[in-house]
Amino acid sequence: IVDYYDYDEEVNQEPVGGLIAVGGVGKKFGGEGFSDALFSTEYYDGSAWSEITKWNMPSTRFSHCAVVFKGSLVLIGGTIDGSLTSSVIRLDTQQNKWEYMPDMDIGIEEHACTVVMVGKLQKIFFSG
Repeated sequence: IVDYYDYDEEVNQEPVGGLIAVGGVGKKFGGEGFSDALFSTEYYDGSAWSEITKWNMPSTRFSHCAVVFKGSLVLIGGTIDGSLTSSVIRLDTQQNKWEYMPDMDIGIEEHACTVVMVGKLQKIFFSG
């Protein structure tokens, strides 16, 4: 499957450094052993990882893809509560809240996504 998700808006934002890890399956931040799906968000500033609890997702999610799109972190598809999802959510890092975007027509998991500039427009492409 190759598809894209976009809003045709011009982009005038500069990139910001750092790494963000959101969701997945594994060891909870600072915890012992491995857990089921995570809803946590961690940030690496170049020297250390820290959990950003105000950015935790509204539900657990794994096997999704994530991109920075127009200054927000966008998660596409994946698995929620053991079921394939077509949902798309975005984190507004200025207001520290997640919002649901329109669902895709199909559910998708274990896929890749990237942001591509087409002229002055950003588009999210994904495949799996």
